[in-house]
Amino acid sequence: MNEQSRRAKDRRVNTPLVEEAKSAKDTVEAKVLNDKPITSWIDAISQSDEGMSRGQEDLITHLIDDHGYGELIHPVLKARYLAKRAIRARYPM
Repeated sequence: MNEQSRRAKDRRVNTPLVEEAKSAKDTVEAKVLNDKPITSWIDAISQSDEGMSRGQEDLITHLIDDHGYGELIHPVLKARYLAKRAIRARYPM
């Protein structure tokens, strides 16, 4: 690399566009770090979906809240439902 091309490369490194790109990268990295609580919540709710789908959860909510049939729901199913509702209550806003 000759001297002239090396100087040209050095001038390009510190242009406003490069600084703007670095700033944008820092912004993206900060967003990723801030998104960790939502990511862990999504992982937890996804794991709870394996034991009870959202449709089942909505059906049980309807039976309990609208009709008062909570005592008719099997204890194992009710335990899964309550665990899932506890995860939903911890939604990071």
